[in-house]
Amino acid sequence: MHVLPIIGNNIIKLDAVSSTNTYATTLLKNQKVHEGLIIQAIHQTEGRGQMGTNWHSLPGESLTFSVILAPSFLKADRQFYLNMAISLGVFEYLTVKGIQGGLIKWPNDIIVQRKKLAGILIENSIKGKNIQHSVIGIGLNVNTVADNLPAFATSLHAETGRFYDLDAEIHELTQLLDKYYMFLRLEKLLKLKEEYMKHLLGHHHSIILRKNEIDFEATVMDIQDSGKIVLQKKNGEKMIAGFKEFEWTY
Repeated sequence: MHVLPIIGNNIIKLDAVSSTNTYATTLLKNQKVHEGLIIQAIHQTEGRGQMGTNWHSLPGESLTFSVILAPSFLKADRQFYLNMAISLGVFEYLTVKGIQGGLIKWPNDIIVQRKKLAGILIENSIKGKNIQHSVIGIGLNVNTVADNLPAFATSLHAETGRFYDLDAEIHELTQLLDKYYMFLRLEKLLKLKEEYMKHLLGHHHSIILRKNEIDFEATVMDIQDSGKIVLQKKNGEKMIAGFKEFEWTY
């Protein structure tokens, strides 16, 4: 049976907007929105990242967009599986583009050689025990040259030496987002988690983290359904942490 794609059938393309996630959230409040709608911005003036951080990009050089989904089949206490699905879609897209050595950095950045190439922000609204709507913001550095990137970031161009047509790339990326969203809809949760863990920074290898200005060595043991990360310190101590409870120093 052929299943029609959900993500990417309709795109609202804006010259400039403060934040595509904010625009999408306002749209949801004011009108009926078909699932899979994409809000794309050529220039995003106040792009938002996880926990209030900012996503900066030069006009017309990056993919900055939000996807509106209605995963009402997904219970709120399992909402991190949506993060896994979206992260894997972005990760596979970058792999197809020839990016080598990429990793998913919990909760959902994509890094290459310790430099950030893509960031994801997922904002869920809950109704009862299930998710009602999700607004998924994605920022991906595409054509920015290395000299215009901060030291902690990289881009597709910086990694491959090529320039890309953003309209073609968003189509290719959303096809892969739809692929993994379908895995989620079909409740292939074990497959999603296995793939996510396989590409996760710190899984089966030591990393240096920082909490309360103190560095410690740990490995990632698990990601709970709620999204909390389970770490094992070098001394054997187990630590369960939520977003922003420690810093990555590698």
